[in-house]
Amino acid sequence: MDCQNYWGPLLGENAHLARERLGARLTRLGMTPAQTHALLYLGQQGGSAPQTELTEFMRLKAPTVNGILGRMEEKELLLRLTDRQDGRRKLVVLTEKGKSLLEQTRQAFAEAEDVMRRGFTQAEAAQLQGLLERLRQNLKEDRDLW
Repeated sequence: MDCQNYWGPLLGENAHLARERLGARLTRLGMTPAQTHALLYLGQQGGSAPQTELTEFMRLKAPTVNGILGRMEEKELLLRLTDRQDGRRKLVVLTEKGKSLLEQTRQAFAEAEDVMRRGFTQAEAAQLQGLLERLRQNLKEDRDLW
């Protein structure tokens, strides 16, 4: 097979460009990728979640997540409160400022998505979505073998 026809480098370059374009939008909002990850998770959870669950979701070590949340707390995006039902647990809760930034972050994602979909018909976009999902499944199955 001719190296120019390998999918890996093409997918890698597209992934890099997609992250770069999204990153540029998030940087304007003063957010790091890790902070964005935490913010979006909290948004999916209705604005609050136990810190242990957030740590598991982010697949990072607890001290690392603690630092990320500390910087977000300094920006007044969230609060860490003691869980009323279990005093040993910390609950991470978005502030109004955090909720506002969540909406701006979602808008940044939508803008980046619009850029990626530019020039595709709805049918082409749906087809590409299906193909990428199949590719992801192939790679996950291979991971299980190796």
